[in-house]
This record gives sequence, C-alpha cells and structure tokens, in this order.
Amino acid sequence: MFFVLVGLWILACIVACLLQHVSRAYLVTSCPCVAAMGFLAAGLLYLSNNLPAALIVLAVSVYLSGTILWSLRLQKNRTRSA
Repeated sequence: MFFVLVGLWILACIVACLLQHVSRAYLVTSCPCVAAMGFLAAGLLYLSNNLPAALIVLAVSVYLSGTILWSLRLQKNRTRSA
C-alpha cells in the first residue's frame, strides 16, 4: 500500500509539472468541473447501491482535482519568480 501511495504521489508530481504548460484559464475552469462530475458520478453510484465504486470514483476525482490545483499553484509561483 505504501508503494502505491508513493507511486501516485510521483505521478501527481509529473502531471503537475506537465500541466504547467497548459493555459491557466483552462485549468481554472476544468478543476471545478472535475470535482463536480466526480461527486455527481459517486452520488449516482451510491444511489445504485454500488458503494465501493462510488468511493473509488470519489477518490479519483479528489486526486485529479488536487493535481490540477497543485499545477495552478506551481504556475502562480512560477509567474511570481519571473
């Protein structure tokens, strides 16, 4: 389990670095959409009595939203230092 978490953290680092080259406006609009659609999909799965899948979808959407927010923070720090 520890290696899975470390692997996900490394993957988030790489994705956040790659997302620095994507337009900031696109990331700002996509982050709430990822979170909202993940919450909606998890809710629908929960209502259809599929709790494990709902928790997985919710965890993935939180992970993706966190990665996007992290890349936005890195872009903000990059513009401050430039």
